[in-house]
Amino acid sequence: VFVPVFKYTETKTFLFLEELIVVGFATFVKVFQQLIPYLGITFWIIGASAIFVLVFGGLISLTYFTNWVGWKFLYNGFVSLMRATPVLLLLMLVFYGMPFLSQLVGIDISWWAKTSFAILAIGLENSAYFAENLCSAYASVPQSQYDACTSLHFSRFNAVRRILGPQIFVAALPNIGNTLITIVKNSAYVYVIGITDLYEQAQIIAQASFGKNQVIVFIALSLIYWIICIAIQALFAQLERRRAWSGGAQ
Repeated sequence: VFVPVFKYTETKTFLFLEELIVVGFATFVKVFQQLIPYLGITFWIIGASAIFVLVFGGLISLTYFTNWVGWKFLYNGFVSLMRATPVLLLLMLVFYGMPFLSQLVGIDISWWAKTSFAILAIGLENSAYFAENLCSAYASVPQSQYDACTSLHFSRFNAVRRILGPQIFVAALPNIGNTLITIVKNSAYVYVIGITDLYEQAQIIAQASFGKNQVIVFIALSLIYWIICIAIQALFAQLERRRAWSGGAQ
């Protein structure tokens, strides 16, 4: 008597799971298609922030080569402040604080795009870490290389550009990749200042379904971020494989 019931229940459960998978996959594809258009704003914030970090972080890291106490004090203060400030808080401080401070000196920056404040905040936060990573890369270069530059009467600029720079770049490659991945993750916080990026659009889609598709939405979102990070990891893995020290082996 119980065998037919068991078979019926098993078949019904299987059909239910199959339908659930099909519906879930269809919803996933739909959500993915709704998120893709917002990749542009996210890529813009990531790319511009990365350029800011590479330039500004690289400049302030040159503190390693100076003996001026005042500059080192400012550098250490900046790094300490950025390390102690969560990126979410820094975004709000930059977005609300900068227009207020600029008005005190008679400058109006209220016309700035919200993405400008986001790029500045994320850039400042990650520049501190990147500069410290570069200082470690500077320290990894053998002292003999610095001595050689001195004996050849190279200026500090030419020494870094022609001799030390390529070696420093090779030593810093892993940290540059890690910094870019951190910037990708930091970009998800820009919703707090009203930017509709990838993360904010995912929240809008999840709320529109009254939480019904919330899990599927955030799985799709995490997959997109994962693909971006995998691409960065693959790029830097390739660069590390192809790197070669000037005058030395890989």
